[in-house]
Amino acid sequence: MSQKSAIHYYDDGDIILMVEDMSFCVHKKYLSLASRIFNDMCATCSQSYESQLPIINLSDDSATAFEELLSFLYPSKWVRITWDNVSQFLQFSDKYEIISVLSASEDFLEQHFVEKPLKSLVLADSFRFKNVYKESSKLVINQLPSLKNSEDFKLLSIVTSLALLSRYLDYINGIGILNPSELLEGFTHEFLCNSTAHESSFIANFTNLVKKEIQVYPVLSPTRALKFLMTCEVTEGTKRCISNFEKTHLPGKLKAHFGEFEPMASEKRKYGIFNFLFIELKDN
Repeated sequence: MSQKSAIHYYDDGDIILMVEDMSFCVHKKYLSLASRIFNDMCATCSQSYESQLPIINLSDDSATAFEELLSFLYPSKWVRITWDNVSQFLQFSDKYEIISVLSASEDFLEQHFVEKPLKSLVLADSFRFKNVYKESSKLVINQLPSLKNSEDFKLLSIVTSLALLSRYLDYINGIGILNPSELLEGFTHEFLCNSTAHESSFIANFTNLVKKEIQVYPVLSPTRALKFLMTCEVTEGTKRCISNFEKTHLPGKLKAHFGEFEPMASEKRKYGIFNFLFIELKDN
């Protein structure tokens, strides 16, 4: 025998939804406005023998989760999207084509992905959220050695998991073949600069940094390595020449060596000094 929902069983409801052992007496207009799938169900369902109202059975859903969904859809109710329900809400949004739930779930991940970057990447991978995918991938790549054997990592698509591993292996390879002298190639010194002294200072400082801080085990995270490389002090050369080298020449050389990297698009207070490797969601 079914039990009535304590939240969504309205005296003026015009349709009954049966989910597991719980019945919801709700309004067709709210269901139809929220979802084309619900609209089609409401238009084609017929009155049952047991009730004066038409009944729709949704046997594959969880009654508790569906009650939360209705609370989100009803204008007089309110439910907050959290880490506990965002996965279920996204499944509902996909199954019943509920755009408002999809958008709200994406907004939640946009605001909270730094709390659970791998879970965010899994959901962004499944539901094609390009920005969440890119931003959460920055944090996942940065922690990849500790995340790649987790259960959540196994939920990623083959394409995404291989892209992450490939990006990280390219980084490891880049660390191994890093040559400080090559980072100077193509740089034009400012005309007042003593280029010989500047280059000697650069090579000495970078060689010391690479050997003592970068090419060591355990390997530094990409953000730490890039921070060391981009803030290495060069003691010789004019102020203008050093500035041109650090702000214009060196970032381009490092991107050519390690591939594209950039700061976080958000959370600048926490991550402002760091640059991140990343992957991007490809169009189908």
